[in-house]
Amino acid sequence: QDQHLSRLSHSITRQHHISLQINDELDVHRGLLEELDTDLERTEGRLGRARRGLERVGRGVRGNGSTVAIGVLIFVLLILIIVFKT
Repeated sequence: QDQHLSRLSHSITRQHHISLQINDELDVHRGLLEELDTDLERTEGRLGRARRGLERVGRGVRGNGSTVAIGVLIFVLLILIIVFKT
């Protein structure tokens, strides 16, 4: 009976150590997940600002499309004049 109690005690002690190791591992993973969450929130904010900037540029291009086309045509005209003058 003492031998059985000794083995049971050893088994319980081993399971206790394993549970402590699992707890430590869970603490490490929780910390990693919290860091990841913080990084994701920061990245989400940056992406949101970039998206808003692109939307502003897109609205500007749509509103000034004819101005951009005129500018490009003038540039092409200048290049053609320079090419044919030389």
